[in-house]
Amino acid sequence: MSIFDEALRDLNAAVIDTFSELVTIIPMTRTPNFQATPDTFLGPVTVNAVYRAPYALALGENRYMRGAIDVELSPGVSTTHPTFMIRTCELPWSVHHGYQVRRCQTGEVYEVREKIVDNMASTVTLRVSKLGKPLAPEDKAAQLRKRYGISG
Repeated sequence: MSIFDEALRDLNAAVIDTFSELVTIIPMTRTPNFQATPDTFLGPVTVNAVYRAPYALALGENRYMRGAIDVELSPGVSTTHPTFMIRTCELPWSVHHGYQVRRCQTGEVYEVREKIVDNMASTVTLRVSKLGKPLAPEDKAAQLRKRYGISG
């Protein structure tokens, strides 16, 4: 291991220690033709992660710069997905596409779209997409009663 590798690990550790927040990673089981359900075997885990919001450098109403390329966009479109950076040692299992990440501070839920492993820095970066807020169990039961015409 070189001095650069050690410095990179120390830098990432400092970033995570300084800017991290608690997130819960929920493993999901997917089966064809059915909605994904939480994996009861693995169970959720709460870890420290650095949240990086999507960004867009707007130029006028509907333009932004991506490197040296000027790109047309519709107004209000963000240019990247949000990401979470997590230390590899905090995860008891490997994160996969489709797992959910919930920010403990805000309750926002995201779905993992891509996992980027950085072995040099001992981190995992999760590229995610935001999902709608999940219904509370009481709300879900009320919604099902209304859908099927059950009173009470």
